[in-house]
Amino acid sequence: DMNAYREPWGKLREKLKSFDPDVVGISFRNIDSTEYTGCESYYEDFIKAVKLIRGMKPAIKCIVGGSGFSIYAQYIMESVEGIDIGVYLEGEKIVQELLADIDNAEKVKGCFFKDKKGGVIFTGGRNFGENEFLRPSYEFFDLQLYTSFRMGGIGIQTKRGCGFKCIYCPYPFLEGHKLRLRDPSHVVDEIEFLVKNHQIKKFTFVDSVFNAPLPLAVTICKEIISRKLDISWASYTSVKGFTEEYARLAAEAGCVAFP
Repeated sequence: DMNAYREPWGKLREKLKSFDPDVVGISFRNIDSTEYTGCESYYEDFIKAVKLIRGMKPAIKCIVGGSGFSIYAQYIMESVEGIDIGVYLEGEKIVQELLADIDNAEKVKGCFFKDKKGGVIFTGGRNFGENEFLRPSYEFFDLQLYTSFRMGGIGIQTKRGCGFKCIYCPYPFLEGHKLRLRDPSHVVDEIEFLVKNHQIKKFTFVDSVFNAPLPLAVTICKEIISRKLDISWASYTSVKGFTEEYARLAAEAGCVAFP
């Protein structure tokens, strides 16, 4: 994760030298910093990463995906040299299918690829809900890196989709309007696993809005309390339906901020 290191380019070179991969995947989450003043673009760094990988490993397959890529998928595929395959929207199953037959991306729905003439072809979209909620392979990461940032913590997702219609927000485009909820016990199982196996105590619920629907958030808070997990967490929160009772329950469960 290049965001987690002070010298990301050196770390990327080091990783590529350490073994000879057949495939390199790049997750491009944000096009820019989305700040009103002093907005910073990350697009140039994305292009730099693709070029660096291609320069060091010209024979590998380069797959890109992520929310930033998906919003501008056609343009990025046409504009950036060195990308073999683009993964559109949710990628868990798409990547599994690609890795099973990497030379035939045209058979996998949800992919952009380039034909022999350099033209960009899209294999067609997939329905939201085709993916499962998969627990990340935490063993591949130094998780302590993520607890040092302001408002830092390991990201936990409790749902996908958003029923709100805020005109500035890309979440409904990226995840759909229909809510897909995780089982609250599975959410807290993941938190408890990280507490016991990786000594993590700081978390961030990364849903677009954690407290919508409110019953899911309440159930998760109660589950955290019942298991006596000594953690702190933050979450993106809507004032719609926000209650004093929920605020007190969240605080008891370890909430320290509603950014």
